[in-house]
Amino acid sequence: MDKPALDNRYQIPVISITFEDEIPPQIKNMVQQYHGEWNTTFAQFFSNMKIEKIKFIGSTDTTVMIGLLNNLL
Repeated sequence: MDKPALDNRYQIPVISITFEDEIPPQIKNMVQQYHGEWNTTFAQFFSNMKIEKIKFIGSTDTTVMIGLLNNLL
């Protein structure tokens, strides 16, 4: 029988993205303004920033994580 997600060790998939350059300080105001919810403003803000590395945390299913990442970018 399948276990509920809350019983699993990795219940919430998370990605860690490291950018080549430092993230500008105005991100703090954006996060507060939009309550940290991803939207087109965030997408545009990050669109010209170069990614140095992507680390998958909290899930061993990389196909799910890649799908989530594709939706973000």
